[in-house]
Amino acid sequence: MARSAEVDLGEAKRVRTVLEDLAADVDGVAVPRLGPADFGGSSTGAAFGADVELANQHVAATLTDVSRGIDGFGRTIETLATDMAKGDETVATDLNSLQGWLATIRSTFGDPRHRASARPGR
Repeated sequence: MARSAEVDLGEAKRVRTVLEDLAADVDGVAVPRLGPADFGGSSTGAAFGADVELANQHVAATLTDVSRGIDGFGRTIETLATDMAKGDETVATDLNSLQGWLATIRSTFGDPRHRASARPGR
């Protein structure tokens, strides 16, 4: 007999909530805005400041991507749990239907497992 996946949809929703909160925390991280003027008036300071500004932009974009990824992962977990629960219901319905068909066949033709052993010469 097939086993149920026994998916706890409530637990999946709790995991999603935790991941949403984590995504919001990551999204709320403030990346300091530094630029060429923050490192003095020399050409070296300006070049370094331009590099820092570019690095900050990459960090901010990466944090946004991480936040979106965490949120997407949470949605995926919830969707998976829902789909597995629906799959369990579908399998249960199909098994009940097959058992009904089998019962009809047995009542109409007899149980083939018993019939084969009752034949002469076997």
